[in-house]
Amino acid sequence: FFRSPSLLSLAPPFLSCPADRGQMFTSVVIAGVDGLGGWYLGRCAEPTVMPYFHSLRTTPTETTTPLFSTLTARTVYPPISAPAWASILTGMTPDQTGIVDNDWPDINPSALTKATHFLKKLLSTSTPAPLPKEDLTPPLPHHTCNFSRTHPTTCLHLVADHFPEGRIAMFSCWPWVPRLLPSDVARPHQFHAYTVLHQDTLVVSRFVSHVRTTPVMPRVTFLHLNDIDEAGHTHYWGTPGYYQAITHADARLRTIGEALSSRVRAHPQERILVIVVSDHGGSGENHWRMLPSHMEVPIALVEFSVPLAGSRLRCEVRPITTVLDIAPSVCAALGVPPGPGMRGRSALSWGEPAVPLVAHPVEAVESPPDGADDSSFVMVN
Repeated sequence: FFRSPSLLSLAPPFLSCPADRGQMFTSVVIAGVDGLGGWYLGRCAEPTVMPYFHSLRTTPTETTTPLFSTLTARTVYPPISAPAWASILTGMTPDQTGIVDNDWPDINPSALTKATHFLKKLLSTSTPAPLPKEDLTPPLPHHTCNFSRTHPTTCLHLVADHFPEGRIAMFSCWPWVPRLLPSDVARPHQFHAYTVLHQDTLVVSRFVSHVRTTPVMPRVTFLHLNDIDEAGHTHYWGTPGYYQAITHADARLRTIGEALSSRVRAHPQERILVIVVSDHGGSGENHWRMLPSHMEVPIALVEFSVPLAGSRLRCEVRPITTVLDIAPSVCAALGVPPGPGMRGRSALSWGEPAVPLVAHPVEAVESPPDGADDSSFVMVN
């Protein structure tokens, strides 16, 4: 019963990517907008409610090139924040990651067997006999990386493995998000998390300050905004209060986009891929059902760069229909092999020859700005 995605692609059809072509972008920024339902954007005057997002995904500018966008990509089931963001960053389904709700105390997929046993009890018409050990569904083993085996392997882990001197950054107002970073990483200098509870404005301000001052952008930055989701739970999805929160989030996206445009003007050797994505929609005050209003989410891929030698990067784009394609696309953008457990496919491939990427300099570890409270800049280790 899901509608066919309404797709916008300014690139040629998808072709396989030659293995020797390397990375397409110098860095990737994932702008995660929690609770932004594509079903609602498709039924309102999007250019009025989200004017910047609409122009970003439809209109090229001096520093931006829309690569692909849709308002009707499908999230994973259940359409709940923790399982969805885990799937977005891993390219794996909730049954693979073992993250099935927001109350997950530890990211430990062994508990999935308990959930399976509970569901079998719930669906049984009679009191079930104890399940034999071999009847319990085992969790998918987590794939090899240089970090903790108790965490699902995200695209952040894979990129960090591929670029040992690179940095990975998270900016979030929801403390659950940094749980996706391992607590016993072998190279703790690579991972940085900045969290301010329920303060999207402060999170964006910290990100913009980082973009303006850091000598080298992190290889991957995950930015999580939560105000739309809170408005849905408070005012209900589809109400004036919900749409007002969407408009406020659009203003924050504009702030992010303007900072990145200034960044690539000042550093023309950088090519930044920005992925705007949501985790779920909703209806009433919740989001857990398999309904279009819960399952349909927007996705947009935009290149931020200044043309060098009269040419932009020539990459080809395959339409995205599921959030599972985000993690493989991040890997492909940076020339990183995808994880073996990823269910999604990369949306990006090489097109015509492009201007070679300038070598990425050694990336220094960022410190908090002078006078800043060190407690607000958390090293995850």
